Amino acid sequence: MNDPVAVNTSHADYGLDAPGVIRTMSVCGIAAIVIALVVGRLVTGVVILANVAIVPTLLWMGWALIAGSLLMVASSRWGKLRARDNLLDRMALTGRHVKTYAKDLRAAGMADVQLHGFTPWIYPPTRVLTAKS
Repeated sequence: MNDPVAVNTSHADYGLDAPGVIRTMSVCGIAAIVIALVVGRLVTGVVILANVAIVPTLLWMGWALIAGSLLMVASSRWGKLRARDNLLDRMALTGRHVKTYAKDLRAAGMADVQLHGFTPWIYPPTRVLTAKS
């Protein structure tokens, strides 16, 4: 079976940044909310400090940790691709510098420098080396 492997080339996937941090933030956020809800249900009227200070603090902390982890996921999945595209757009690369570089190499005595057809900015000129027998 020589079936070619299908590769999805529609967009780059650079992975999730700091997955351990995101997991820890999410787990701690959920734990803080659960603890706040349990403390709020169990302690009713007995300890005023728990209902006034601890429960709201844990709720805010839990929601902040969950929101932070969601923002980190969004930044990893979509934000860095958008930042990459904006950076490349600002550079205004046309490929002319590759042709100029190849011409400069030829002028310096490297007659075997070649450009290969379509020359986007990411492909530098190459030299063809042949062995003499």
